[in-house]
Amino acid sequence: MSEEFDPTPYLRLTITDVPAGIALGVALLGAMPKNAPDNVKKASTKLRMATVGLQEAYTRSERGATLGEKRQADNVIDSAWSALHARLEAYASLPVAHWPRASRAAELLASIFPSGLAFLSLPYPDEWSEGEKRLERITLNGLAKDVDELAGFEFLAEVKRAQQRYGEVLAMRKAGDKRLPPDLTEPLRALGRAVSSYALQVIATNDGSAGSLHAIRQTLKPIDDMRAGVPSRRPPRDEP
Repeated sequence: MSEEFDPTPYLRLTITDVPAGIALGVALLGAMPKNAPDNVKKASTKLRMATVGLQEAYTRSERGATLGEKRQADNVIDSAWSALHARLEAYASLPVAHWPRASRAAELLASIFPSGLAFLSLPYPDEWSEGEKRLERITLNGLAKDVDELAGFEFLAEVKRAQQRYGEVLAMRKAGDKRLPPDLTEPLRALGRAVSSYALQVIATNDGSAGSLHAIRQTLKPIDDMRAGVPSRRPPRDEP
């Protein structure tokens, strides 16, 4: 490898912006020489798949959930909260004289469901917010252990699972949460891996000549442009 060429910036690339990542994938594919060797073409196929995968995930994310998807998620979280409430309510109804922990079940019921299940009739965003408050109360007050023992661990686990999905469908975020939606995180990582693998195969074509080094730099120029803050061409609808 020529001493004046450092491959590290091309192999340790961190992509955090989805549109920029898509544009980078498209630009790299467009810059690939038509006479590229088979190993580069094979890597470009994986790069194309990763770029398309991220583009599709981004389109879905921007589109947002349909009303039907929101209703379905709402029904699931309603059922989860209702099931947990019913389990605690049933335990609390037992005679305390024979089942002392029935009093603890009543305490949990009052703490987690102070207004019963009325919050399940709120508008979707408000219901999600109320659900978050209850889960935070369970965590902060250390109630999870008793809830699991009295209701069965499956019930609180289902509430947490359904609540997370509910938030994803409604595109809700906790204050200060700047993370990517779950359906974009892995496609973005996959693109990063595909870009690095592609760059590795391109770099492997270096034969030590000035012409070879120039060709590599031209092929990987979109990466240099991204690092320098030069915007890549945004893909039209029929690309990549």
